[in-house]
Amino acid sequence: MPFIARNNELRQEFHYAHYKTKIQINNIYNTSFYGAPLWDFSSRNFVKLEKTWNTSARLILDLLRNTHRYFIEPLTETHHVIKSLWNRFLNFVSNISNGKKKALRRVLDLVKEDVRSTTGKNLRHLRMKTVNFNEKELDVYKDPYKPIPSNDTWRISMVKEIMGIRCGDRSTNLSKKEVDDLADYVCGM
Repeated sequence: MPFIARNNELRQEFHYAHYKTKIQINNIYNTSFYGAPLWDFSSRNFVKLEKTWNTSARLILDLLRNTHRYFIEPLTETHHVIKSLWNRFLNFVSNISNGKKKALRRVLDLVKEDVRSTTGKNLRHLRMKTVNFNEKELDVYKDPYKPIPSNDTWRISMVKEIMGIRCGDRSTNLSKKEVDDLADYVCGM
């Protein structure tokens, strides 16, 4: 079943749940991505997965579809799927590089500098995305998926409070429509 269809199914099934629970359920039941270390990070389908993940996070959080991407990691309190897939790839390369099979290590040595291969292309992609690339020591989780502009950090805490109000964790004198309008304003600015 495609990712977005499964995401919609989980959201419908658990519509009553707290948003943090929905995020955990989606992470558990909708992120297996078998064979991901072999995927091409620059492919159209990989970019499509990234955009779909962003949209699904916004839907789970009940935010506008055009909410800035830098909201996703802080509000879901999980790493972005792209970083998880990068980490799987680096573990895959590391396991081959440190493995006992000489033939696999030799093939890896041949393809990792060849951008015509998926492995070489992915390593080049990661080199371009990170400042000090070292495939053996790279911590893909260290940097945020999208950095929060310094003058917008207040927006994250404001939206967290709004989400707390929506789930009943916090109380307010505002109507539901006023809370929703406020969320739309803060996320869409």
